[in-house]
Amino acid sequence: MTGRYERDGAGAALGNSPRAWPEEPAADERAGHGAPQPSGRVRERRQRARRVWAGLRPRTTSARGPLLVTAGVLGVVLILAVLQAMPPPRQPHDCAAGGGRAVNWDFCNKAGQRFEHLDLARASARNARLTGAFFGVADLRFADLSYADLADADLSLADLRGARLVGASLRRANLAHAGLGGADLRFADLRGARLDGADLSRAHLGGAIWSDGRTCPRGARGRCFSR
Repeated sequence: MTGRYERDGAGAALGNSPRAWPEEPAADERAGHGAPQPSGRVRERRQRARRVWAGLRPRTTSARGPLLVTAGVLGVVLILAVLQAMPPPRQPHDCAAGGGRAVNWDFCNKAGQRFEHLDLARASARNARLTGAFFGVADLRFADLSYADLADADLSLADLRGARLVGASLRRANLAHAGLGGADLRFADLRGARLDGADLSRAHLGGAIWSDGRTCPRGARGRCFSR
């Protein structure tokens, strides 16, 4: 007891008695007064980070969803358009085939053979040897005969609308009354060819050598020379 009163007396004398000591501030008060408060921007960033970690999209990226969907749809439409515009895949060349739609005779030798009245639409005979072959009244619409040798071939009354005959040799070929509307005859050799009654409407003739040996001017269409 004596020791307690002595300590109390000493403390009172020094002004440090337990009653005079200030109470220790609470934890909330220390956090409010001692630590600096975060700014509104910092709090907003923290809230945004919490939303991200919680699996929620932040408000700043909410417009990306529709944009990504639109971009995906446009990409699919573009791919479909490109695939539709691409030409169909060609079959491996079959020189033994006797004919037929979309037959592939590329680089084949069919000289002197007869193909009258056959359906050869969209056939391919690029760089083929077809000298003296008979194609009378044959359907050759949209066929690819680029750089084929058709010298002395009979193509009278054949339907060659939209056919590709770029660089083909048609020397002395019979094209009487043939349908060549929209055909591509650029750089073809037509020297000595029969063209009486042939339909050349919209045919591309730029750079072709005409039946009289003259070269058609660049961009000529439907006729080699304007009258």
